[in-house]
Amino acid sequence: MYKQLFKRLRNRPSSSDGQHRENGGQHGRILQYAHLYEMMSTTNPEGAAAAHRGRAERRDHQSILSGIHLPSLIVVGEEDYFTPRPIARIMSDNIPGAQLAVISGAGHLPNMETPEAFNDILDSFLRQHNL
Repeated sequence: MYKQLFKRLRNRPSSSDGQHRENGGQHGRILQYAHLYEMMSTTNPEGAAAAHRGRAERRDHQSILSGIHLPSLIVVGEEDYFTPRPIARIMSDNIPGAQLAVISGAGHLPNMETPEAFNDILDSFLRQHNL
């Protein structure tokens, strides 16, 4: 599974317009994902299984979302399999005043997969809230 993810990410353009950025470009992206791949592929199998079990068994926190009264931004990748858009929408709909941003071409790590788009969205949100 991780090899397929790494291959998909490695072949993705480094910015939304398909051009390579000057600060790292494709080489920098490959190094980022090589690090992630190394981390994921060398993780202790028992530890990884325990983490996945914990994720599967965690309780539903939807009922407490309405109690969040802070500026909230939910950022999700369009191709995120772990937090799909319908789940992100439920979160944003239940947090008063929350904003939802869906980044096309990104999966579960939009800050690493599409850093320019992610940073633009975050910067806009922070400015909007004077943060």
